[in-house]
Amino acid sequence: MTERFTRAIDQLGHVQLDVRLGGIYALERIARDSPADRAMIGEVLTAFVRSHAPWPPRLPGQYIATAPIDQVPELQVRAPDVQASLTVLSRGGFAQPEGQGDPLDLHAVDLRHADLGGDHLEGVNLSAAQLEEADLVQAHLEGANLSGAQLERANLNYAQLEGVNLSGAQLKEADLVQAHLEGANLNYAQLERADLFHAHLEEAFLSAAQLEGANLFGAQLERTDLVDAHLEGASLYGTHLEGASLFGAHLEGARASERTRRLIPRGAEMRGGCP
Repeated sequence: MTERFTRAIDQLGHVQLDVRLGGIYALERIARDSPADRAMIGEVLTAFVRSHAPWPPRLPGQYIATAPIDQVPELQVRAPDVQASLTVLSRGGFAQPEGQGDPLDLHAVDLRHADLGGDHLEGVNLSAAQLEEADLVQAHLEGANLSGAQLERANLNYAQLEGVNLSGAQLKEADLVQAHLEGANLNYAQLERADLFHAHLEEAFLSAAQLEGANLFGAQLERTDLVDAHLEGASLYGTHLEGASLFGAHLEGARASERTRRLIPRGAEMRGGCP
């Protein structure tokens, strides 16, 4: 086992891509054969991702931070070894639920156009990560730390995000259709024009969040903290606001049904109210 591990580590540092890929998948096999070494292999693979895809970009060949997103190839194309590491991490039982061992450390990494759909990354630390237009459909990120992460136009439809920390995250125009965000921290998050159709936000924290033009049709916002939130021009048709705290919320131009309007307290109406 020691010889296999040493050989795999040597492969990770090889100049040729196919050899590095071989090392990544060799580590996956070792983790499967030796569960006692799984945590150490998880640390090796996360360190590989952090060193090969740092954010902000600083390595030769990395696309600059200001490159238009439509000119940045998918992660699988521009850094297949990084994508392979993420795939292995997500399916090998490396992720640890909150409070159960050290989380996978993927903070401040460049994952633009990454494919993480359906991946199991519970409790992962993705703080300050760049995930613009990433595919996170049905991803499992319960209890993850995504504070300050960049998720503009990311696809998070049906994602499991219960208890996630998205404070200060950039989620402009992100797709969050039927996403599960119960108890999530979205304070000061940027959610302009985000699609939260039938999203589950019960008991979530959205204090001072930017939700201008967001689609909250049928969203579950029971007992949600929306104090000082910006909901100008948002669609609130069929939104469930029972028990929500909306004092000081900005609702100018928001569109809502009569039923929803009746749930909006006076403290919110002081800032303009729903027409």
